[in-house]
Amino acid sequence: MTGLRKTAHLWAALILLAASRSPLSSAQLAERLGCHRRYLEAGLQALKRAGILEGKRGKAGGYRLARAPARVRLADVLAALAPESEMEKEEGLVGLALEALAREEARAREACSLTLADALEEAAEKGLVRRPEGWDFCI
Repeated sequence: MTGLRKTAHLWAALILLAASRSPLSSAQLAERLGCHRRYLEAGLQALKRAGILEGKRGKAGGYRLARAPARVRLADVLAALAPESEMEKEEGLVGLALEALAREEARAREACSLTLADALEEAAEKGLVRRPEGWDFCI
């Protein structure tokens, strides 16, 4: 999954999951975000493979965070959605440029310290989600 808009939708889905005490299905997340379930599904699966989400199939299933929001960095999400293995292989000057871009992108991701807990707090302050009662995101 690529694209800034899809990444934003998935980050917003993670905020909703952090604010929820129970798992949410891709359909529930999509409805709350005003998009189609299929728009989110590949990204949710990538986040599950990366250990950011846990997912359960079935009527009582859905997605939930696999770790505390304070332990989910935006950098982790970006890395999960754009794995290096998908980078195009090129020779020559273009290959050299791609390698340099990949190195700089990796450095930028590592420098990103924004966590899901930070994003949840901001969303709660703006009244976009309810702050989960009794949840402390400090570790």
